[in-house]
Amino acid sequence: MAETPNKGETSHPLEKIFHPRSTALFGVSSNAKGMASGFLTSLLEHKYHERSPLYIINPKVDEISGIKAYGSLLDIPDPVDHVISLVPERVVPALVEQAIEKQVNSVHF
Repeated sequence: MAETPNKGETSHPLEKIFHPRSTALFGVSSNAKGMASGFLTSLLEHKYHERSPLYIINPKVDEISGIKAYGSLLDIPDPVDHVISLVPERVVPALVEQAIEKQVNSVHF
């Protein structure tokens, strides 16, 4: 188990990737047969959302699997450490722009 840094020390640069304060899934849909929905289902089955907040980005729906969906990454009121991209290549530039503006620490493609 990783030790918590003492006051004045910084954590390891990869800490927010392996132990993010929150994660956003960009592109999950309500299509139960889609790859993105399978990814969300797996995270929920492993109770990932009980360890840290899990956000969904999809401007076309209000919620998926009981989790509120946001229209964009910038609509999430809290900090987001890690984004998982589940979108087509053509959407990636917008995702990256939002991640930079939101000061996200890492994006997983």
